[in-house]
Amino acid sequence: DKTKGAKLSCACVFLGDENAGLGKHAKDPESPDGSCYCRAIYGDLDPLLAGYLLFNRVRNNKDQFEVVQRRARITKAVFVDDLSPDQERRGAETFARQHWEASGRVAAWGCQWFADW
Repeated sequence: DKTKGAKLSCACVFLGDENAGLGKHAKDPESPDGSCYCRAIYGDLDPLLAGYLLFNRVRNNKDQFEVVQRRARITKAVFVDDLSPDQERRGAETFARQHWEASGRVAAWGCQWFADW
């Protein structure tokens, strides 16, 4: 049985805003370096998978645009239109990588939910 001795299981969590824990992190008491739960939950993520680059779909209406823009602000993610020129997208990817590095290479959406759960 592959789950024998497993410490974590899977969950699907929807974090709509800061009040729900979006962008917040909780210290993992079992982490040898005092980091948050992100690595234990998600493993090693690159900046894109970790949520530091968000795309606005040009098809989005104004309300959808504002939701993505607010999410980017809360999570310190870089926000770019999906049809932006390649040079602009590469620049956004560079900024996303910098935000990811500055945040300690953790998930932009956070892990506070895990401690609260």
